[in-house]
Amino acid sequence: MINTSLAQIAKRTNASIINAKDILVNKVAIDSRLVSPGDLFIAIKGEKFNGHDYVKESQGNGASACVVSKKMDIEMSQILVKDTLVALGEIAALNREKSKAKVVAITGSTGKTTLKDMLSSILCQQFATVASTENNNNEIGVALTLLRACKKTQIIIVEMAMRGPGQISELAEMASPDIAVITNIGHSHIGVLGSIDDVYKAKAELLDCVNKKGATFINSDDKYYKALSEKSKAKVYGYGSSEKPYITAKDIIFDDFGIPSFLCSIEDKTIPITLSIPGEHNISNALGAIGVADYLGVIPENISKGLKNATYSKKRMEVIEIADVVLINDCYNANPDSMAASLKALSVYKAKRRIAVVADMLELGDFSDYLHFEVGKEIAKKPIEILITIGDNAMRIADGAGRNGFASKNIFSFNKPKQAFDTLKSILEPGDVILIKGSRAMELEQITDYLENIINKGKICR
Repeated sequence: MINTSLAQIAKRTNASIINAKDILVNKVAIDSRLVSPGDLFIAIKGEKFNGHDYVKESQGNGASACVVSKKMDIEMSQILVKDTLVALGEIAALNREKSKAKVVAITGSTGKTTLKDMLSSILCQQFATVASTENNNNEIGVALTLLRACKKTQIIIVEMAMRGPGQISELAEMASPDIAVITNIGHSHIGVLGSIDDVYKAKAELLDCVNKKGATFINSDDKYYKALSEKSKAKVYGYGSSEKPYITAKDIIFDDFGIPSFLCSIEDKTIPITLSIPGEHNISNALGAIGVADYLGVIPENISKGLKNATYSKKRMEVIEIADVVLINDCYNANPDSMAASLKALSVYKAKRRIAVVADMLELGDFSDYLHFEVGKEIAKKPIEILITIGDNAMRIADGAGRNGFASKNIFSFNKPKQAFDTLKSILEPGDVILIKGSRAMELEQITDYLENIINKGKICR
């Protein structure tokens, strides 16, 4: 955070100051356990906690001041606001305005975290870069990312998610992006929003806030590419394989682990690329990252290096080799589009047997039965030998696969991850590759933990 006085913060948040002191703050904390001396502690009230209960602890850990919505019985300076979450956003917006950094905002139904990780790895080769950690992409995560920017920061990358209309607008107004990236428009949150058209409208809110002198990068393979392009105030650059995109890939090859290499064509340049993550769908994510990096002036060598050495947020196409078994841990979340991409990545993996462990995809509303069944139909078309489903909704995946030719003897359905693991443990053989994919609430990381523990003890691999 750039040095900011309590008076500036109070003015921005329309607040009063209790026990006013002439203090400059350059770091914000919302967790009292993570407070360092001199920090500004913001007492956020959540569903399961209230930061006001920890204000005294933050003072004990060295906080110089706090932002609260009620007067506290403490000695340190208090900025008294109506809503501390709103105040957090205002303070973040103030820091963004004081910063000279370029802001890149990324949204889309799938791929935004992976693209963010790719872009961060590239830009760090050449610029002082701040990026969202993991998937800190809501009103708190975006604000904290903006507040990590200091005077030396040159680029800020923020990932933006939404749970309903108007939320991307709020995040974009806070971040005031110079560059926008939209990965795709898909089924994610369709149960909340009602239709893919409504998903498009929600994601397109980002384009209303991008700097008109900046740039917008859109996946040209997406069916909403034209509509999104027409809505953007900034110049549009397409990336993909259709619509004669500005950035495209050719000469694509995959190694035995499904990791792609290709030549990226962008304007008059050709850049050799090898990714460090499997999946054909990640070529598109890479093209988006390359486009932004090239626009910002990153040299081709640093683009190649950044992508080759990129590390990714956990539980996203995370390849774990344990003894003679390979796990593709993609269990952070799932929707029909990301499920299809992950299953395609599994199908090209060189393996003795390919095992798909898939669970409920949530927030699909009235479309749930149909979309789960369609996933099963697609599985039946792929070189996948064993299907394990977890959850009530995923029973429709099993149904879709079985009704379309998948061998019923190789389909196993369960309610809980532990039940699925017990069967998986009994059938697992050396040379197997296992994809684990489902919505976050299904807690599929339990299976990964079980497998790592058992395999490392030598209790599998017959």
